Amino acid sequence: MNNAREYTVDFSKVQRWQDIHKVIKQDLDFPAYYGENLDALWDCLGEMTDSIIDIKGVHNTPNSKEFQVELEEVLEVFREAQKEFAEFITITFVD
Repeated sequence: MNNAREYTVDFSKVQRWQDIHKVIKQDLDFPAYYGENLDALWDCLGEMTDSIIDIKGVHNTPNSKEFQVELEEVLEVFREAQKEFAEFITITFVD
């Protein structure tokens, strides 16, 4: 991945669980049609090629149960994408 595009998803910017996908969309420069749900996240990650994604701020998020449940579901999609699309994208959990 010599010419890889680098992205950072910073979950510490998220204050409400409803905004998790908005931050993902912004930080990963997803297209306008991104549906802001887990299926759309998977689809858009699958369309990324030669990309390095750093995930940070996971431990600096609101502690509400709703937020943590939603965040864990999103992080699981990133973990699965790392396995499935390993030849195209690199996903690193920074903190």
